[in-house]
Amino acid sequence: MLAYSLGINIQRAQSIINSYQRLITLDLAFAEIANIAWKRIFIFKDNKETVLSNLKLAIEFMNTLNVRQVSSLIDDGIHFALNYGITFYDASFVVLAIRENAILLTTNLKLANAIHGRVKVITPA
Repeated sequence: MLAYSLGINIQRAQSIINSYQRLITLDLAFAEIANIAWKRIFIFKDNKETVLSNLKLAIEFMNTLNVRQVSSLIDDGIHFALNYGITFYDASFVVLAIRENAILLTTNLKLANAIHGRVKVITPA
């Protein structure tokens, strides 16, 4: 349900996730996924029990990832955001990918285009 609401091709995303040994995210992602659940219930009137069940599964998955603190990226993140005209939120994930020499997985095509050539990006949409 949450992945669907983001327009994610579930099979493609699962294939991408399964092909990597080390998955990294920011602590900020937990707030974002909870906010998506809130939107699905409060704004879109999706079934509360279904959304909360899916949120629980998403959090369980995210707890298996290597989670980094956004506070360690603030200086570089704000500069990157200003230089590329993107939000600090988006820039923090980009900076994490750069620091970790990782591939950025995002459904945000605008972000992928804005940082083209700066970091490798995969979009599962």
